[in-house]
Amino acid sequence: MKFFWPLVACMAVIIASGFLKGAGVGYGALFSFPQAISNFIVTLSTFYAFTHVSVTIIALLAKKRGLHRE
Repeated sequence: MKFFWPLVACMAVIIASGFLKGAGVGYGALFSFPQAISNFIVTLSTFYAFTHVSVTIIALLAKKRGLHRE
């Protein structure tokens, strides 16, 4: 298992760089996915990241003020 997680992280970085290169955002990728698919994946990832960060911040603030839900 010690070798598994670094391998997964490396594969994720390679795949992500392919999507970013295909979307015209990244550089230095080994390959490039088609632009339409790449734009879709980058858009979804961006929406997810911003939503996740926003929900996490609000949850932390609510927990700090004692307003968290169970």
